[in-house]
Amino acid sequence: MADAIILATAKLVKAKVLTGDDHFKGLLEVIFLA
Repeated sequence: MADAIILATAKLVKAKVLTGDDHFKGLLEVIFLA
């Protein structure tokens, strides 16, 4: 549930999510840290 809120907020404010969480891998709004 928290992942969905984080992603929705990033889309709302046209921001990127900086994360290493595999749930976000491959999404346009994400800068993935390996």
